[in-house]
Amino acid sequence: MNSSICQFLRPCLRKGVKPTARAAHARFFVAVQRQLSTPSQRAPLTTTDKERLWKLQEDGGLEDYYPRLDSKTRGSPVSAKSFAERYAGLAANEVNKDETCTVYGRVSSYRFAGSRLVFFDLRDGQTTMQGFCNFGVLKKAGVPQDQWDRFKRLLRRGDWFSITGHPTRTSAGELSVLATQIPQTISLALHQIPPGLDPETRARHRHVDLIVNEKAGDTLRLRHHIEKYLCNFLDDRDFVKVNTPLLTAGAGGAVARPFETKATELADTTLNLRIAPELWLKRLVVGNMGRVYELGPAFRNEGVDATHNPEFTILEFYMPFANLEDLISMTEDMFCGLAET
Repeated sequence: MNSSICQFLRPCLRKGVKPTARAAHARFFVAVQRQLSTPSQRAPLTTTDKERLWKLQEDGGLEDYYPRLDSKTRGSPVSAKSFAERYAGLAANEVNKDETCTVYGRVSSYRFAGSRLVFFDLRDGQTTMQGFCNFGVLKKAGVPQDQWDRFKRLLRRGDWFSITGHPTRTSAGELSVLATQIPQTISLALHQIPPGLDPETRARHRHVDLIVNEKAGDTLRLRHHIEKYLCNFLDDRDFVKVNTPLLTAGAGGAVARPFETKATELADTTLNLRIAPELWLKRLVVGNMGRVYELGPAFRNEGVDATHNPEFTILEFYMPFANLEDLISMTEDMFCGLAET
């Protein structure tokens, strides 16, 4: 990433950066810049991508396409999910002119109906809503023809846009936002979104997989709900969630080969990534912390296969004054409740 790209991504950098008072901040900044400037970190631009970049530069520079968000002029944003729930009762061809809202999202598709109508779908998480632009309405609001033409030239799948307007439902029954302002670019996609991905690309570029395949994020969302349930289950039984060290002078708590590393300030000491939080949690019990648990990462340097990963998440909890039968019953309740959730 060269200096010109950094400048249009963050226009405030043009004003210059004052020297930091802490050397650690400067080292962090330099490390990030070096990582971003490494060619292997950048996806190559295709001919089509380069043509779009040139057109954007010729059309007034790149700063306008990556703006600072201004809630004073654009209004408070509403998620697509909240918008769908709030205005679900609108009838076909009904426009709620008493309310104006702003919705942000990534363009998943767009359609032109003549020269005066544009429909585009904005995807926000798991919810997709439709933006409806009628140049007749925008023209009455003071939008000139050149801005309308520029918007139609810019619109492409993968771009992030915000649309401000009135909630409405089209004659086809689609809940939409009828634009009262020209939709604003939040971040344009310089790379085209591919129609599909091969297995290797899906594994190596998970962020692209999340964009192309809507169901790819279901695993992450399911994991989130599982972890939330486990934490709530233990919290309701007066357990205290703690975080114990990941780096230790000696790995213990399980029989496994640890990862080894060294710290800059401790050159003569070999550190290990923890293989289990067991010993630290037992020390907390000895220290009179009572019921404790930890849900966090562990690392074991023992190869990779279909059922093993060097980095994984582990849940351990310790409950004083409980016997084996108590733990068995509690574990059964935990998994039964999880299955019913």
